[in-house]
Amino acid sequence: MDQAELDRYFDQALNSTDQDLNPMGTLLRRLPRYGMSFFKQPLSTYAPLDSVPVTPGYLLGPDDEMLITLWGMPDEGSFNVTINRDGMAVIPHIGAVRLAGYSLEEAKRILKARFDQYFTDYQMNVSMGGLRSITVYVTGDAKRPGAYTVSSFSTLVNALLASGGPSESGSLRHIELKRGSRTIQVFDMYDLLLKGDKSKDSRLLPGDVIFIAPVGPLVGVAGEIQRPGVYELKGKTRVGDLLFLAGGGSAQAFKGRIQYYKIHGKAYRSVFEGSFDGLAETLLAEGDVLRLFPVVDILTTVRIDGSVGRPGVYGVDPGKTRVADLLAQAGGLLPTASDNAELTRVLPSPQGPVNQRFSISLRAAMEGDPQNNIPLERNDHLLVQVIPEWGMQRLVRVEGEVLRPGSYAMLKGERLSDLITRAGGFTSRASLKGAIFTRRSVAEEQRKALNQTADQMERDMLESQQNIGGSSDAANASYTAEQKRRKELIDRLRNVDIMGRVIVKLDVPKAIMGTPWDFELEDGDALRVPEVPLTVNVMGAVYASSAHIHNPSMGISAYVNAAGGALKSAHKRMLYLLKADGTVIRLTRSTAMLSGKQWTAPRGFSSVVEPGDTIVVPVKYTDRQSFDSLKDTVDIIYKLAVGVGVLIK
Repeated sequence: MDQAELDRYFDQALNSTDQDLNPMGTLLRRLPRYGMSFFKQPLSTYAPLDSVPVTPGYLLGPDDEMLITLWGMPDEGSFNVTINRDGMAVIPHIGAVRLAGYSLEEAKRILKARFDQYFTDYQMNVSMGGLRSITVYVTGDAKRPGAYTVSSFSTLVNALLASGGPSESGSLRHIELKRGSRTIQVFDMYDLLLKGDKSKDSRLLPGDVIFIAPVGPLVGVAGEIQRPGVYELKGKTRVGDLLFLAGGGSAQAFKGRIQYYKIHGKAYRSVFEGSFDGLAETLLAEGDVLRLFPVVDILTTVRIDGSVGRPGVYGVDPGKTRVADLLAQAGGLLPTASDNAELTRVLPSPQGPVNQRFSISLRAAMEGDPQNNIPLERNDHLLVQVIPEWGMQRLVRVEGEVLRPGSYAMLKGERLSDLITRAGGFTSRASLKGAIFTRRSVAEEQRKALNQTADQMERDMLESQQNIGGSSDAANASYTAEQKRRKELIDRLRNVDIMGRVIVKLDVPKAIMGTPWDFELEDGDALRVPEVPLTVNVMGAVYASSAHIHNPSMGISAYVNAAGGALKSAHKRMLYLLKADGTVIRLTRSTAMLSGKQWTAPRGFSSVVEPGDTIVVPVKYTDRQSFDSLKDTVDIIYKLAVGVGVLIK
């Protein structure tokens, strides 16, 4: 349970009058019960080992194996003997000897006495081999009560682990070991868990019964405590005792406050508060819960921003840490830092918070001037200002057919004509109409517009899916084909390469000065001037998308015919002419024959085909109910994507 959830349950317990809700009971159930995690590990981890040393007091029994070694006599050697069910061990040279019920130490004396009857001047060593298994019983409120076969070397804790330990209703503090009609040991798991005390973890004998009593009174402790959880009481337990069991308060605990939820005679619950010392002797009862709080969060920090090495929040000694100290902690001033800084301080007043602002000379502050190197208070904010006009340089790139291509640092206010001048102007091979100018900010806007268009198309698809209803099979098939085409178009739209192209009209610098094309440059701008192209491209709904050598005598229809002519799916009365400078012109005609000569361009544009132009023949979808939206999509792609300088793969 995290702190937020814990606080919510505490608030419910404090404020609720709904007896059915019982938030305090819920809280006790959700807090971890101390000690239960001990039994959640794999059983094999706790299995007793047969190879552990056997103490002299180990009691022998049937199936125990003994290793006897003799030397200094004619028949010296080693041999294993096993105690049978009658308690006897048949030993070479001396016969059967009763060993069951004797300790290992006693068995060694018995064997020595028997060998002494037959041999002299010999040496003997007796040790244990394999240990027998015994059956014990785990009963009461165990997680898995029953009979368990364990090693004869097992202890009470080993058996508890094998059975999974106490159940949720079982006690950790009252576990009885019964042998015959007597209780020979009462084991408290808290001794082992809290003190590491295993002195009462008795060795088991065949037929032993481990009885887990019902759980005793439970109390909870939460909040700023080392081991939050539910603890089982044993005898008279005080608040101080519980805090000790739980490891005491955390480093963040405020010792002046404990919230105490107490049940009175199972009739009503009350809440009161006190200090660690004030509540230490208070007796606890079942269902009581303690809540510890953190120390008051009053941070002595300031913030520094601006032109410093490490801006951020720093701890200060209020009234002692000064401006120069803070600058040193923040990594000093950057080369871009001016001498000016602004210190903002918030002060309380009867009318509310009041802001105070101080102008600081950083040079004077670092020289120790008390008027500028002033002491800082918590929550102060120091802004180190940047040198005015710093960073005004914009790095732009020019490529292709210019005399001096490369990257240029341009000052704020410099324009496209300035870039062309510094690049030495254009070569004789330059295609000014085909120049490509790109800008990062434009690319970002184009990507945003394309994503919005794709999102709208997807919403339209979902709406059309809801409206298809109980149409015929033919209509459903047509609709499925339409949706497939829509999806393909959406995917193309989302995966186009964004150039951020800005259409420009280039000329010598003096010619473009004062025109809209002589705009101010931005950081990251790029200009590429290609060679004069020789070809005209034809693409779209034609038999063969191809490039053709420009021929001034050829018109649009001639180029379409040179590409094999239009497909049956082509739009016969409309096409697009993509100019080398990025302009997109939508051409129309009155006749439905692409082989005609007369194509009409919007006012102010020409249908004349020039080198580097691209003719795009779009698809026309004839089923208006199903494919009008796709026709619109084609317009969107070519108007929005191509028209703003996006290359379609």
